[in-house]
Amino acid sequence: MIAKYYEELKYSDDKKEVFTSTMKKIITPVMMAGLTTMAGFISLITAPLPTFAEFGAFLAFGVFLALLFALRQRRS
Repeated sequence: MIAKYYEELKYSDDKKEVFTSTMKKIITPVMMAGLTTMAGFISLITAPLPTFAEFGAFLAFGVFLALLFALRQRRS
C-alpha cells in the first residue's frame, strides 16, 4: 500500500488525490488476499481438535480486523 502511494505521488502533488487513487487501485487485491486468508483460517473450524477450531476462528477474526483497519479511510 505504501509503495503504491509513493509511486503515485511521483505523478501528482495533491496528497488527497494520490491517496484516493491508490486506494481505488489496491482495494481489490487487498480484499481478495484478506478474504482468502480468512477462508483458510475458517477451514480450521472443521478440525477434530477443539483447540485448532478455536484457533482458526480467532485468527480469521484477527485477519478481518486487520483488513478493516487497513482499508479504512480517514476523513479530514
